[in-house]
Amino acid sequence: MRRLAPLLALFFVTPAFAEPLDCAVIKSTTRPFEITFDWTATRKDKEPLAVQMHRQVIRKADETVVYEFFSPAKFTRRASNPNGFRMQVRSSGEAATAARVSTYSIDVTKDYFALGKPFDFKEIVKGEDGAVVADMDTAVSFDGAVNVDVGGCSYALTKIIEVSHGSVRGKAGSNRIETWYSRDLKTPLYTRNEDGDGPVMEMRARDISTSFKPVE
Repeated sequence: MRRLAPLLALFFVTPAFAEPLDCAVIKSTTRPFEITFDWTATRKDKEPLAVQMHRQVIRKADETVVYEFFSPAKFTRRASNPNGFRMQVRSSGEAATAARVSTYSIDVTKDYFALGKPFDFKEIVKGEDGAVVADMDTAVSFDGAVNVDVGGCSYALTKIIEVSHGSVRGKAGSNRIETWYSRDLKTPLYTRNEDGDGPVMEMRARDISTSFKPVE
């Protein structure tokens, strides 16, 4: 039960004035939606930082595109293939051709995440000029499932743990990401990111809406 403690807060953060969602539609169609998150960062010897952020999710047949906003004009755009592997990343202000592109040591047309069994892979991220931006070895494991209510709908979530070691822009490092992932929504509703000996960042879903101004 202890491992579920951070996630249980999801049951209590949906505001009373949230718009009613058609649960069947949002879970079984490709209708875009936006999630409001409570984002916190905890650093050693510093006061925790807490803000709200937004994530727009556009589900398509051949990819899922996610925009994450900390302010209306600044975002990070991530595109994943149908099996949940990140393929491209770029920031606001960058041209589409400037996206960082990922390649993998495994066949990412295979839905490894659906199997629920541990696996590992190497991911190499290259920039527009072909230079290596990141070279990471990642081990993936699974640690249970739970149903959670957000925005008036219940979602089945799987706990996925990714532990990575390698280099980013020439700097060696390690990273541990714990997510509670919804296959219906194709996005996590809770994320905990431990960046080596650096800050611990957490994101908890507060609300889900289908009424928003999309980037695309």
